[in-house]
Amino acid sequence: MHSRKQSDDWFERRPFSLEEYRTGTGLTLADKRVIYDAGDLWKISLIQNTLQPCQDLLYSSLMCSQEAAKRYFDEEKRWLQDEFYYLGIRLGRKPTSREKEEDFEKQRTHVRFRLFYTLKWPEDMRMRSALSADETRITRAFFTRAGEISFRDYLGKLLEDDKNRKEAREEAPQKSKMQELRLKVA
Repeated sequence: MHSRKQSDDWFERRPFSLEEYRTGTGLTLADKRVIYDAGDLWKISLIQNTLQPCQDLLYSSLMCSQEAAKRYFDEEKRWLQDEFYYLGIRLGRKPTSREKEEDFEKQRTHVRFRLFYTLKWPEDMRMRSALSADETRITRAFFTRAGEISFRDYLGKLLEDDKNRKEAREEAPQKSKMQELRLKVA
């Protein structure tokens, strides 16, 4: 078991060890059957083990970059098709639109998908610029834990992209002033 004590930034239902995440502890056999890539096992396990209020904070803290919007929506569409396919298997028939809608809300599909997508393709995601103290604390804790599990620097990637965007915004007016000076000199 994981020996960390619960603190204000704790987001996990149960403190799994890194190995427990990597092997999909907490996932049912049915959950594991729908995972195409064994490398995604820990991602689904981490998301399922994240407390619902923390999932909501993370969901509201993250957004897809404009450059990656097509891939995001294509992957989300595939995710939804899979979700509805497995709903049909559970029901033993094709689900109605109402049943799909109810399952979407009950399973919190949109939240789980955004978290999964961020763990799979962090380079496509951005953190909102104005995060509350709670959002910042939980976001840092979640992505630090994800990095421990996967040996990937999620926080660095998300913050690096944010830093690059800020620097680009700051440099843009300076370039314009430099261009004006060059025109005056020429």
